[in-house]
Amino acid sequence: MKKRFSVLCLLVLLTLPLSCPAETLDSFFTCRFSYSPAVYSGPSTTYFRAASGKAQYGSPGKARVYGEENGWLLIGYQTGSGQYRLGYIDGARAKDRLYEASYGAVFKALSFDYREVWLARNCELTDDPIISASPIDSLRAGDPCWFLATLENKWAYVEVRRGASWKRGFVPLDALAGLDISPDPAPVQPPAREPVQLPTAAPIATPQPTAEPWNYVDPAVGFSGVWGIANQRLATRSGPSVHDEETGIYYLQNKPVLVLARHYDPATGGWWVKCRIEREDGTVANLWTAVQRFYNQEWLLSELPDE
Repeated sequence: MKKRFSVLCLLVLLTLPLSCPAETLDSFFTCRFSYSPAVYSGPSTTYFRAASGKAQYGSPGKARVYGEENGWLLIGYQTGSGQYRLGYIDGARAKDRLYEASYGAVFKALSFDYREVWLARNCELTDDPIISASPIDSLRAGDPCWFLATLENKWAYVEVRRGASWKRGFVPLDALAGLDISPDPAPVQPPAREPVQLPTAAPIATPQPTAEPWNYVDPAVGFSGVWGIANQRLATRSGPSVHDEETGIYYLQNKPVLVLARHYDPATGGWWVKCRIEREDGTVANLWTAVQRFYNQEWLLSELPDE
């Protein structure tokens, strides 16, 4: 009964309109790392890398750790030029090379909004919202972007597509349109520009509190599973560990995904789930992602076999 009540509460919360961003980057812990890893603007080596593709944390400088996403740590650190940079380092090695962590250090799981919005005015994208706001790109009014989080109620952390690649950074919060951050936001119309195509996902008005078991087993494939609903994009790997190869990001937020098995990774203390993913070219692959990327994680894990 208690479990059913919790599920119903979650259902109600998911159907309420969000009048403010759900995630902020206002909390962090400090530490040092005993090596100098490469730094990317997003949680993958496919994202933009600042400093002409050479950005790296300078050991043994003090760093801020904001949280973890798909095995990558979002950190902030001061550069050799006296500026500041927020970016991602691969967490698999970083956690073993961490020392002088501040009291109560916790690797927070980042849970970003991934809301598609657009820019109300021209502005610059920066990876330094702390000291200089030095730009890493120039954006135009009407450009689409994905809203992720806020910082100090002043900056919006966003992701933009530049050509065939992706880049994350900060823009002034008041530069965004299409984001409800006040009780009575004034309606804003998008500028009349030719739209830029971005991967989109049609929202589900009422995500189901549980997925239905998928009882049919395809003899040719030999699998069965349960349907889970993704709460964000799925960043995947070839195996159930941050040490396994990255296999791409799939835009499946608020969509049903067939989940086949689970695996506990003692190195990170977290659960991974194997998902059946259909690629754009029509091929199908069984890929792994963290269970945190689904709604109703406890129920989902309880329905899956170990692998």
